[in-house]
Amino acid sequence: MSLLLNLITAAAVVAPSPQGDARPVNFVDDVQPILREHCQSCHRGSRARNGLQLKTSKGIFSGGSSGAAVVPGDSSASLLYLVMTHEKSPNMPPDEDRLPDELLDTIRTWIDEGCRETASSEPGVKRDVGPAFEPVALPTSAGAVMPSGAPTQPVWSTLRANTVTAIGVSPSAPLAAVSGHEQVTLYGLEDEEVLAVLPFPEGEVHSLRFSQSGAVLIGGGGRAGDSGLAVAWDVATGERLFELGEEPDVVLDADITLDHSTVILGGPDRIARAYSTSTGELLYELTKHNDWITACAFSPDGVLLATADRAGGLFIWEAQTGREFHQLEVSEGGINALDWRADSMVVAVGTDRGDIRQYEMENGNRTRRWTAHEGVLALDFLADGRIATAGRNGFAVIANGDGSKSQSYAKAASPVTSIGATRDGAHVLVGTLTGGLRHCVPDEKQPVSFMRVNPRTDEERAVARYETRLAALEVALPKLEAALGEAQLSLDEVIAALPPAEERAIATEAAAQAAAQGAAELRAEERAAAQRLSAIEAPLPQKEAASSAAEEEEGALRTASEAARIELDAALNDLSAAEEAAALSPEDPSLQLALKERRDALAGAAALTQLAELDLAKAAVTTHSTKTALALWRARLETHRSEHVSVDARAKDAELVSDQAKASAEGAAEALNALRTRHQAATGSLAESTEALGAARAEQAQQQSLLKDAIPAWDALRAHLSQSNGRVARAAPTADAQR
Repeated sequence: MSLLLNLITAAAVVAPSPQGDARPVNFVDDVQPILREHCQSCHRGSRARNGLQLKTSKGIFSGGSSGAAVVPGDSSASLLYLVMTHEKSPNMPPDEDRLPDELLDTIRTWIDEGCRETASSEPGVKRDVGPAFEPVALPTSAGAVMPSGAPTQPVWSTLRANTVTAIGVSPSAPLAAVSGHEQVTLYGLEDEEVLAVLPFPEGEVHSLRFSQSGAVLIGGGGRAGDSGLAVAWDVATGERLFELGEEPDVVLDADITLDHSTVILGGPDRIARAYSTSTGELLYELTKHNDWITACAFSPDGVLLATADRAGGLFIWEAQTGREFHQLEVSEGGINALDWRADSMVVAVGTDRGDIRQYEMENGNRTRRWTAHEGVLALDFLADGRIATAGRNGFAVIANGDGSKSQSYAKAASPVTSIGATRDGAHVLVGTLTGGLRHCVPDEKQPVSFMRVNPRTDEERAVARYETRLAALEVALPKLEAALGEAQLSLDEVIAALPPAEERAIATEAAAQAAAQGAAELRAEERAAAQRLSAIEAPLPQKEAASSAAEEEEGALRTASEAARIELDAALNDLSAAEEAAALSPEDPSLQLALKERRDALAGAAALTQLAELDLAKAAVTTHSTKTALALWRARLETHRSEHVSVDARAKDAELVSDQAKASAEGAAEALNALRTRHQAATGSLAESTEALGAARAEQAQQQSLLKDAIPAWDALRAHLSQSNGRVARAAPTADAQR
């Protein structure tokens, strides 16, 4: 329904006004077609006769060498009307009869009514204040500018592709702009998705360049032999920012400065014109070229401007003032393309004879020259100084700065008319004369894909998207159902394993507690045995000291006894001597006295010896008693030590058993917890699988419904395309198209 309404609306715009609904005569609808057919062959562009431009109302109001062409409100004083009615010479058009009266009446009415620009304009000459455009701010930090939410409905959608006349690649993002029939398509290079379609109803696009920030796309084009201009778009939104230039022929190249303040354009008119983007004012004209201007570009730093022409002329200008900076050598063949190196110090050009030339900017000298193709039609500098080039021989090449090949791609069946590369060379787009669009990547000679120059419509993409998604769901649903079954089996398995695991965990925990209790009891017994052992060990030093003392005393008494025995033996010897002496002299009183003294001494010695031997016998008994007691105590101590060692060993064994039981209990608990975790995970997996299957089935139903709704729209548009040779009615983007 929206398509039909848009078609009706479009038809209403171009249909003539019915009788009774008089539309004011205006330049765009009424006068411009007359002038285009009968006058503009002589009065347009840089070679307009007498300097009179009749392509635009602005040119008419400016007049020519004979003064003003019209006086708004007074046709009788307007030179344009007078020479067309042959009331004043020279008669116009020359060598022709006067124009039909109805055409002259249209021009007269237009002048007398105040020279309206359009049907809705007010009478009177209005000064053109230029496009309402505030230069887009440069990004504060590096970032990729990509389209978001821009319309993707093409102007034309045909299987037959037109020549790819221009390719531009963003310096900040994997994004390419490709020329099509009355449109420019923005492709994301990572997935080749159509991100925006920018209408160009003014004709064919011959030039596409991104600004250095990647925020603005500038395109040049128009209709050959009729009109040309430069158009700028906001890359992020796809919004047309402004259009500049009123060329009498198509614009072959255009560029915008680093700060987005100035646009340069050039074409067959042989004059390069620079315009202010904020006011639309013509800043300067470059008039030194004597043939078609085929290429023009600002240096990346915005300081210089290079222009080249079909006759091989190459000039460098100051970008801000238009003053000549260098006039470089004239190439033997015409120059078809040029580009600047990233440092703005070198410009490279490709000639019709097939060579690439590089020039340095300090002195304007040529630094490199090599043959690249049978005719270079396009070139693009990479950030590292390499150059992507293409030509009539069907080849596309990436060359090093010295001209040696870095990468070459498979030959195309027709001349390669355009080429564009990302700054890192990760993506290279190659466009051909017959409409081929090749997507190439490093280290691959063959293209990774062939893209469409004129993209499919939103309706066709929607149908294809739904069909593709439904096909994917047809594959995914059985897998989701199988996953659901596996999740249920896994959950059942875990549920079956939980009770035995719980019983084992309980049993091992009880065994661990019992083992721990037994180990604790044995350890308590060991502590008691240790206490008893300590009690036995405590008196041992005293008993050992007493035994040692008894042995020492026995030794002393043995020494005393031996001394007494020696003294007794001496006394016996003395007595024997005294008795012998007394026997020899019985009457000697002294001898008898001595004999008596010796007998008394012997008796004393014998008594002392007897006492010493008695003490020795007692000491021997005491020593034996203490030694016996000490041996018995030591035997008792060893018994307690053996008891303690035995109990300690039993306690250690019990503790080992307890540790093993505890480890077994912990293992059982971990196994139980793992099962519980598996149970939770299996429950969650089952829920997720159920949800995923439900969501997939719901999406399947939704996609089927969307496809059912989308097919009629695509069928209707397809019927329209077959009648319109591929032209798509421009409608507001649908919600689905925005998706």
